[in-house]
Amino acid sequence: MNGKAAEGLGKTLDYESAREKVYGRPYSQWKELHQTKATSGTG
Repeated sequence: MNGKAAEGLGKTLDYESAREKVYGRPYSQWKELHQTKATSGTG
């Protein structure tokens, strides 16, 4: 649900709250567990 849809239902939803709903935890925690470090280019 986007911010406008949430407003239509009388609710507020900021970006960070939406991320927490999607990932099931604060995005910073999800990122630490699941995002790998970037590697140098090919070649």
